[in-house]
Parts: sequence; C-alpha cells; structure tokens
Amino acid sequence: FRCRDRYECPEGELQTCGAGRVGRACAECQDGYTPWHSGMCSECTVGDSVVPILFLCAATAAIIFGSLFLVVDRSHTSAGTITTVLVAGQTVWGIQALSSLAAMGFVFPRPFNWLLRAISFLNFDFHMLNLGCVLSSTHAGAIFGAVLLMYPAMLAAAVAVIWLRRMLGRAVHIARAVDFNGSLLCALYLALTAKVLHPFLCWSNPDGSKTMVHDPNILCWDSDAHISLVGVSIMGVICYPVFILALCIWATWNYPSWIISQSGLVYFKSFAFLFGKYKRERYWCGVAHMIRNASIALIPIAFADIAWLQGPAVGAVIIISSQLTSDVMRSRLANALERAMYSLLSVILIAMGPLLQTSVDDVQSRLGTLLFVFALSILLFGACAVFYGISQILRPKDRYDAFLCHHKASTGAFARFVKIGMEAKTRLKVFLDSDNLQDVDKLFDAVRLQTRALVVLLTPQLLRRPWCAGEIVTATVTKVRKVPVICDKAFSFPNVMDLKSFSCLWDEAEWEMLKRFGITLTDITAAYRDLEGMPSISIDRSGTSVGQLDAVVQVATTCSGVGFNTARWAWSADDVGASIVVVGDTEDCESLAVCHILEMLLLLDTMKATSVIRDIEAARLHGPTATWWVVVLTAGVLWKPNFGNALLELGARAVSRAGSLTFRSVALVHADPAFAFPDRFMLSRWESQGLTMDGMDSSSGARLAKLYTFLLRFIAIPITPHGSDAVLTVQVQSIAKRLELSVSRFEIRTWASGEWDVVKPTASIQDSDTMCAMPSDLVQGSVQNEFDKVPFENQFNVAEHQLNVPMA
Repeated sequence: FRCRDRYECPEGELQTCGAGRVGRACAECQDGYTPWHSGMCSECTVGDSVVPILFLCAATAAIIFGSLFLVVDRSHTSAGTITTVLVAGQTVWGIQALSSLAAMGFVFPRPFNWLLRAISFLNFDFHMLNLGCVLSSTHAGAIFGAVLLMYPAMLAAAVAVIWLRRMLGRAVHIARAVDFNGSLLCALYLALTAKVLHPFLCWSNPDGSKTMVHDPNILCWDSDAHISLVGVSIMGVICYPVFILALCIWATWNYPSWIISQSGLVYFKSFAFLFGKYKRERYWCGVAHMIRNASIALIPIAFADIAWLQGPAVGAVIIISSQLTSDVMRSRLANALERAMYSLLSVILIAMGPLLQTSVDDVQSRLGTLLFVFALSILLFGACAVFYGISQILRPKDRYDAFLCHHKASTGAFARFVKIGMEAKTRLKVFLDSDNLQDVDKLFDAVRLQTRALVVLLTPQLLRRPWCAGEIVTATVTKVRKVPVICDKAFSFPNVMDLKSFSCLWDEAEWEMLKRFGITLTDITAAYRDLEGMPSISIDRSGTSVGQLDAVVQVATTCSGVGFNTARWAWSADDVGASIVVVGDTEDCESLAVCHILEMLLLLDTMKATSVIRDIEAARLHGPTATWWVVVLTAGVLWKPNFGNALLELGARAVSRAGSLTFRSVALVHADPAFAFPDRFMLSRWESQGLTMDGMDSSSGARLAKLYTFLLRFIAIPITPHGSDAVLTVQVQSIAKRLELSVSRFEIRTWASGEWDVVKPTASIQDSDTMCAMPSDLVQGSVQNEFDKVPFENQFNVAEHQLNVPMA
C-alpha cells in the first residue's frame, strides 16, 4: 500500500511502520498514542489531553467575539476597523490555501512539513489536536461526521450570543445576523469544501487498489466504511459548497436590481459579506473568489493520480484569479496583501516541482509535455487576440435592445428614469440620445441598424416633433418592433385633420431634413396609424417609483420577448423609514422624475435607504429617521404648498422625536435652469410678512419663510437630468460627497407654542463646495442683519456662479 510519507512508513522491510503506528499503510496510531509532528505517534500524557479542551475553549471564544463584533452596524464602523477585518479574512484564506497543499501528491521535507501539520486545523484536520487521548474512538467516520457538524455548532454559538443580546435589550437586526452567518461561511468556504470532498480523494496503490489519501486505512469503493463516508460527503457537498455558491450566485445576479430599489436594500445589507468589501463595479468578485476556492479544493481530487499536474493546475487558478480580481477591494492594504499572497503561493508552487516523487525519465517526459502546452497556449492566445481585434473592426456596431423615442422637454428626465430602471432590473441595453448619440445625422441609422425595439414614450408633444416622427417612420419601414408607452393621460393620437396640419406645423428646414432621409407626410401618416393600432402600455408618471419600475419591466418584457421577475420584495423603506429623503415638486411629472432619479442613484451611491417625500404622510413617516435632506429646486417649487408642507412636517416630526432637529448635512440641488433664486428683497419681504400660498395659514407661512431663508444659504449643486450619464454620475457623486463630508450642523428649536423660533448653526461650512460661510447665529428678527454681513455678490446669486460649472 502507498503511504503518505516516509516518516510514517520508514525504509526497510514491508509492514514496518513508524514508532507507535499500526494499520494499513501505517495510517493509525496505537490506542493511547497521538500523532507527533515527525509523523510518528507518541504516548499520550496529561498535557496531551488538555490540548483539545484548550482548542475548544479558544474556538468558542473566537465565535463569541466574532458575534459581538460582526453584528455591529457596519455603517458606524471606522475604516481602520473594516480594513483590519478584511486583511484578517485574507490571512485566514492564505493559511487555508497553504494548508490545502498537503492534499497534493508531494512529499514535503521538514520544516515545511511541520508547518503544514501545524496549520492543518484551519482546514478542519484535527489529528494534531490529540483527539485519541480524549476520545474512546477515533474512527474515521465519527471524526468526519463531527467535523461536518462544526459549522452548525459555530452557528448555534452565534445564535446564542445574538439571543443573549436581545434579552439584554440590544436586539440585532435580521439582516446583520444573516450577514454574520455569511461572513462565517465565506471565511470557512475553502476549508469546508476541501473537507467534505475528502472521501473522494483517493490514490492508487502498487497492488491496483485505491485508498483514501487522508486515511489510507480505508479502501476506496471496496469497503462499507468508504461507502458510508461517500454518502455523508454527498449530503455535505449539497449543504455546504453547492448551496452556498448557488445562494451567492443568486444574490450577485439580483445585485443590480437590489441597489436601485428600496425593497432590495435589506437584501443587500444581508449579503454585505459578499459585496461590502469590493468596489461597487466589481460586485461579482465575491462569487469569483468562491469559484477560485472551490477549484483549489477540487484539483487534488481531479488529478489524484497525476501529481505532476496538480501544481500547474493550482498555479493556473491563482494566476487567472489574480488577473480577474486585481485591485477589487475597497482597501488598498487589502489589495496589496492579496497581491503578495498570490505571488508567494505561485513561488511555493514553483519550488514544489523538485519534490515530485517520480523517475528522472518521467519528469523529463511530463515536463516536456507541460512546457509544450504552455508554449502552444502563448501562440493560441496571441492568435485569438488578433482575430478578436479583426472581428471588432468588421462586426457591426453594438445593438440596443431598446431605443427610447421621447420628447426632450416633456419627458427628458422620465426617459432617463426609464433607462436606469430598465438596465438595472432587466440588463437590457438601452439607447438614449444624450448618452449614445454623437452625430445627429446618424440618429435614424441607429434605429434602422442597431435597434431591436423602439419604445415610444407618448406625450401630446411627441408626435409633433420631426425627429420623433422620423424615428417612428424608420422603425415602421425597417420592421423594427415598436412598443407604444402612454405617459400622459391627455395623450391622444392625431386625427386625419391633425395629420394634414403637420405640413404647416414644421418649417422648411425641418421638412428638408426629413426629405433628405426619404420621409414624407404619407409615410408619417401610415406610421402613426400603425402605431395607433398596436397594444400600448400605460405608465403613471405621477405614481410611485415602485409602480413605475414595474411598468418599465413590462415594457422590457415586450421589447425582448423574455419575461422578467416583477415580484416586489417584502421589505421597503416605507416600513422602517429612510435615512435620505428627497424633497421636490411632486406635482410636476418631470420634477418628480428628477426626484426618482436621485432616489435611485443616491441609493446606489450611498447604500442608504432613500425615499421621495410625496406628501405630508410620507414626511410624517420618514421625518423621525431622516438624517440627510436632498432638496430639489425646480421652477415654481417654492410656491407649491405640497413642497412647503412636506418640509415643515419633516422638521416637526424630527423635533417631536428628539426635542431638536439635527442634520448631518443638507444638499440643495439646482435641477432646473428656469428656477429663480429669490433676491435679498424677496427674502426681506418673506421675513417681515411671511409666505402666503393656498392651503397654508399665516403661522405656517412664517415658519416656512424662516426655513426657506435658512436653506437657501446652502450653495446648490447643479444636476442635469437631460445630460449624459457620465455628467449625471459625477453630479450625483458630488451630492453624495456633500452628504458624507459636509461638517454643517444646525438645529431648529421649538417654543412651547410649537412655533420654530431659533435657527442656530453650530458649525460653518468651509468645504470647497461653499461660496460663503454659514452665519454664526440666525434668530427671529435678525435674519436680515446677519445676512447683510455677507457680500452682496455672494447672496443667493447661485445661478450666476453655477454658470461656470461644466454642464451637459
């Protein structure tokens, strides 16, 4: 029989075992003996019995400490602590990867062999813990079953800690508990995968039989003991590596949808162990690392009798992983540590080559074959790269699953919302002119050659635009699928007389443009009639973002012919309150679309619950939890009662809960060039006379005037919803930066009468985004006096200053 190393089976006559060893291939220790680092077995002593007890106590303490640490809300954890946890997890993985080398068909010399035995417990190999000195039986099946129950035991200890915290009045949110469980599974994934596969790791003996590598005393496939182990192993494979990997793949697939919806945020928090340590655009690297770990565990089994191929195979996995997942961590230290570990493991694999037990002729033959394969791979990769480059030159341009035909003035922001939602929830590729059009003369070519479906966002103005008419005619002539989407209840298709009037509606230059592409009034009439006869989808632009996204998914289904899951998640921000609230004009459909865009993009950028305040009821719900306010300025919004009442109610709810209203940051967003910033004279009139608007009494108007006067001292951040995706992304990041980095604090105190009397800032804004510092004191009756201390050219003239900001 084949022995594991020469220390267990020393040279000499057959059936000669190392000291204290017995059994087939000298795989077991005598009763009352325990394995020693040299491969021999030594007699148990009193100290040997203490080792497993100490290990059990240390493991329990580690689980309890981890439970206390990992259930903490990560949003309140310092960057240094998070970095420490990241590098600690990577260190554990590095030790597990190093320990997995012991399963390969190499004979490692001392002291490297001692090191592998010492760290083997991290791969659930407990032979060095002197179990034979405390257990009456060390049968392989019993030990294997006990190891598979290690994770449930750890989970039970964690649940006990969480239950104890709850009994002490410090309940843990279910998302954090799931996150802790996932962190535990990810840390142990390589070890669990390697351990449950042990019964399948068999090598051949000189007599033609096969024995288990980790327990040569068991014959593979020819003994009841091995069959029992295989049955247990199959259950373990299903419960551990397969289930964990499938769950993580499912979470990764749904990640884009989760991060743009309130209902998915709790799922994202539950899977923070999978996504939290990676950069946002590299969210898939968690699954990539798990596949890497599974491959490292499977290679010794797949090439059990081809030891010379195990090292290169593991090396290939490490190199591929290092290329695909380079610099993906949020921490630079973690990235540097990962590169160092990949490099050191590669060096170790290279150094293992001479340790292969085989003849010189076999080494030369196999090494020659291996070198030939690698050299041929260089040629093949080079040829593939050249052919790919040629195909990129010859192939047609990218095709889009949907082309958004819309009227810029009436549905420009809503079209942006549709694109964000469609791409995130369905992964379809969507054409929007502000993102994808570089030459207006090629607009109709994009419809004809690069589009699978034309989504027509129907509003009363759309069919009267020549470019929109040309897009619809082109799609009709070229048989591109058309999906009419009614976005306005007032929309109706033009009748015969209206269509005839189109000849006078457009000027000569616009008709010349259409004729240049061969489009006539007859073509337009036929295309409109064809569009009118098609089944349409209605979207209520005044509805909630959740309802609109459901309709967007329906549009995507019609475009692609593929069904998408539109089921809503069981949790939403409306159930628990949002941390970020977006307040704007919710009565105007385009302004509401801007708010919904900010809601999704801020949720994506900050990973904090975000909600649009649509009415007073929403303000009452989110007021107590709203830490950040994003106030969207559009034309006429300051005179909308719904907007003013929402702001008043938000503050009142926060005051009723805490006695004062404290903001970490306020972001004022300038979203409409038509918005007119009030001048000093209007502010003075507000201060003296208050605001008067429908549905608001004089007392509320006076309080709202104070709040407006204070809020307008913040420098507004520009946002261009009609601009390109790149510009919009930078602008939203600026808003997120203001929310995270601003040091402004202010509080609004109330008198017993309920009126807001004091607006008092406790710090000044000194960051680069601010034109002037916040005044040190703003009290009733002295607003204008303090305001006069600021140079006139810096007072509320934000629109002029923002003309210098690059905009689309």
